Amino acid sequence: MAEMNGKYVNEQTHQKGKKFFKKAALIAGLIALTLIIAGIIVIVNGVNKPVPDMLQDGWFEAESDRNQAIFSGAALIGVALIPGVIAISMLVVAHQREILAFGASTVAPVAGETINYLADETSPAIEKVVGAVSSGVAEGVVKAKSATGANQNNNVKYCQECGTKNPKSAKFCSNCGKKFE
Repeated sequence: MAEMNGKYVNEQTHQKGKKFFKKAALIAGLIALTLIIAGIIVIVNGVNKPVPDMLQDGWFEAESDRNQAIFSGAALIGVALIPGVIAISMLVVAHQREILAFGASTVAPVAGETINYLADETSPAIEKVVGAVSSGVAEGVVKAKSATGANQNNNVKYCQECGTKNPKSAKFCSNCGKKFE
């Protein structure tokens, strides 16, 4: 549940808010539609106004009235954008839970597939790096033991691959299975 002003929003509160925003969106949408229709009517009336010939008296006034009607109609349609945007915003707010749930349901599988793909594709490279590091560590251990005389015991030998102590008679390492030369 979402928290709002210290109170949790339950399903009943959510539905009340949703109903309010849907009604407000309907009202704003009807206002926008009314303004658009009024603007179209004013434009059509302006375009259909009779205008005398340019050489006749009253042409300028008639043409001005016609242009003013067309401009006024266009302004009404432009003003209709305000309640239209408000109506769309109200609908988005009313359905935000559903919109977010849809987004989450479409993103989560893609994110899971991406993680699985990355894990599958990078595992061999990680294994290779870990193998190289452990091999290098084992080689360093063997060299260190040889340098300090730890390998002076004639009854044992150390694996060059993993550094495991083996009996001198062993043909293969008891840990990694590498063949001794």
